[in-house]
This record gives sequence, C-alpha cells and structure tokens, in this order.
Amino acid sequence: MMTVAVSKSGDRAFRCGSPVWFRRAALQISRGSGVDCTRERAIGRRQHSRRTAQNQRYQCGIIPGWDRPTISRRGIVTTDEHRASPRLAGEQSAGSVTRGFVAALPLWPGVIPFAVAFTIAARATGFSAVETQLLSLTVFAGAAQITVVSMAASGAAALSITFTAILLNLRHLLYGMVLRRMMAPDERPRPEISGSMLTDEGFGLTIRHAREGRGISGFMLGSGLSLYVVWNLSTLTGLMFGAMLPDPERIGLAFIFPLTFIALLRPLMRGRIAFVTAAAAALLMLALSSFVSSGIALPVAICAAALLGTILETRADR
Repeated sequence: MMTVAVSKSGDRAFRCGSPVWFRRAALQISRGSGVDCTRERAIGRRQHSRRTAQNQRYQCGIIPGWDRPTISRRGIVTTDEHRASPRLAGEQSAGSVTRGFVAALPLWPGVIPFAVAFTIAARATGFSAVETQLLSLTVFAGAAQITVVSMAASGAAALSITFTAILLNLRHLLYGMVLRRMMAPDERPRPEISGSMLTDEGFGLTIRHAREGRGISGFMLGSGLSLYVVWNLSTLTGLMFGAMLPDPERIGLAFIFPLTFIALLRPLMRGRIAFVTAAAAALLMLALSSFVSSGIALPVAICAAALLGTILETRADR
C-alpha cells in the first residue's frame, strides 16, 4: 500500500480538483517531493485539450432524429438509444441488415401478386421462362419490367425500351440523393448492391428507420434484399403455377404497391407544409401525364414539389 505524506503544497494539490494531474501530484507526494500546483494544472489543461481535439476527430455525424452523441474518455460514442465505437458507427453490421430484412416482411403479401402479374404478362407475350426470371434477377423493377414486356410485344426497338426503362426508374436517383444526405459521414454504403435493390417501399422503410436515429446503410441493404428475395421467388412461383392462378389485375391488386408506399410515408407527413407539398406533387403529376410519359412527369413533379416545400419552409422560418 502506498503511503502518502501530505505536505502543505501537497494538500493544496489535492484540493485543485483536476483528475488529470491529481494522480501525478499524489505520486510525487508519496515520493516525498514537492508539487507545483500551477504547473500541474497547466499540464492537465494541455492534456484535456489534446483529448478534446482527438475526440472531435472521432465524432460521428448527426442525422435528423438523432440525439447528440457524447464521447467518453476512451472515445466511445454514446446516445440514449445507440452505443457503438466511432470506428464502427454506420457500418453494415449483420444486426442492422437483419432488422431491415425483417422490417420488409409485412410487405411480402403485396409483392407476391404484383410479381405473379408480371410473370403472366411476360409469358403471354412470348417471353420464355428463363427470360422472365432473368428480368426479375437483373432489373428488379416491377413497373419497368412490365413496360419492357409490353413494349417488346409491340415490336419496339431495344434502344427505345432501354430509354423508357431508365426514365421510369429516374426517381431512384432522387431517392439515393435523399438517403445519402441522411447517412452519417462515416457510413460506408455499397451503392453497387444497395442501389440496385432500392425500391419505393424500401425507401419508405429506410426513411422511417432514419427517424429513429440509427444508421441506415445496413437497414437499407436488408430491406432491399428482403424484397428482392420475395420478388424473384414470386416470379418463380408464377412460372410454375401461373396457369392455375387468376390474373391479379382483374381483382384490383395492381394498386397494392402505390397504396403501400402511401401508407409508409403518411406518418412522416407532419404539418401543413408537408401536405401542401404532397398535394402539389400529385396535381402536377396528373397534369404532366397528359402531355409526357410518366417516366418524365414523375421526377419533374417531385423536383418541383420539393422546391415548393423548400420555399415554404424558408418563409415559415422567417
């Protein structure tokens, strides 16, 4: 056991209250040496400044809905809901991917009839079973796949089909821009994987997950993977048993996807500005659809409504 001899200077050192130099002062006192309290306090301040600068380099970004993190002496980021090492924050852990996969399971009943409808339409227009399954494996976009099938049946050129499919999926560019801004700076998304699995429903789920104050890259990958699996399994089911199944479009199941997307985003619409922006986008979309294709009308309506919402929020802040 260390015996501490408290001298007059040592007693003053114990009362200074800085844990950084307190141990050094106690050690010097135990060795019988005097302590310069002012010098030890200055050393403690310099060490505190170095730790503060080091902690600032490790701080993760804050997305909407996150509590501001605090960093302990060991560099651990902590919030009310999330505790993780800053070096590992935002990475695609197995747990976040699993949460995304499970979160998309309630959407499976809406995906199955849509995929079966695509399979029936593809087979009816002359696509082979292999070609139909390959479309689901490589394209993974229901509206674009049905458009490809219908245009191919009408004898459209390959370039025209490709251009139309790109226009239909142009909204995914906007989705990606929104999701990237909501990611923490140290998140490392895999765009070649997550981007190819991004869907309307996956976007809605990821936005809701981001509002809970957690990283979204792993969750986005898991939800996209979940929908990708059920889409391709449903395509295979349609190929095997399509002749025995009724046409989903005849019983009104074609509206399941847009209704699901609306149901996902409705809780996120808060305040008058959000509803005005959504109404403006819908009205502009309907107006433009009379003159241009939906692939052009949709992104134009989204961008115009987003600009309107930004202007309204700016004026409201003033």
